[in-house]
Amino acid sequence: MSAEWIEQQQALCDAATDGVDLIAAERLRQIEGEGYDPEHDAEHPEEMARAAACYAMPVGDRPFEYGVPLLWPWTPDYWKPTPDDRVRELVKAGALIAAEIDRLNVTRPSAARTSLPKALAALRAVLAIPPDGLPASDRDAWDKGFRSAVLMARRAILATLDEATS
Repeated sequence: MSAEWIEQQQALCDAATDGVDLIAAERLRQIEGEGYDPEHDAEHPEEMARAAACYAMPVGDRPFEYGVPLLWPWTPDYWKPTPDDRVRELVKAGALIAAEIDRLNVTRPSAARTSLPKALAALRAVLAIPPDGLPASDRDAWDKGFRSAVLMARRAILATLDEATS
């Protein structure tokens, strides 16, 4: 990954403001920046859910052992809390939950068949609206919808391809 690409991804994360966008941007960062793609996640059943629980739990309620929460599934060097930024910790939790859902959906072949048409319909709907003609106040919403539709289509296409090749 180039430094420029990483900066662009960080800018996307920084620009996101609502929960769904923040979580989607973090999940994209995990996949593209860290290499934690569905193939990687498949090797860690249930671990993303446990890690998500650790980040989602309020700081004062986390039982610790050896410097990490008791439920933490990985070595301590992967535990990266941000106790002074609760939103950031919840974003990490949300992205880990999304990864676990994606991992589970891969084991359900019908999910790929049903999600692809929905994803393509969402993408088609967003692309049908040219952003140039929108008032400035609506462009941010269009950008968010576009990013969301592209991520959904990407996931559905990858799941469909995985299903077709397995």
